Amino acid sequence: MRRITVHGLRHSHVSLLISKKYDIFEVSKRIGHKSIKTTQDIYGHLFDEVQKTIANDLDSLRRR
Repeated sequence: MRRITVHGLRHSHVSLLISKKYDIFEVSKRIGHKSIKTTQDIYGHLFDEVQKTIANDLDSLRRR
C-alpha cells in the first residue's frame, strides 16, 4: 500500500472541495491561504475541469 503524506492529504482535500464546486474564496480561507491568488496559482488547473462541468450542466438545462 502506498503511503500518503500530509501534503498529499491536503491536495486531495482541496481537489475534492473544488470538484464539489465550492467557492475558491471559501476553499482558500479553509486551507489558510492569505490570498486567493495563492490558491489559484497552486490549484488553478483543477478549476478548468469544474468550468467544463458547469458549462455542460448549463447546456443540459438549456436543452430541456
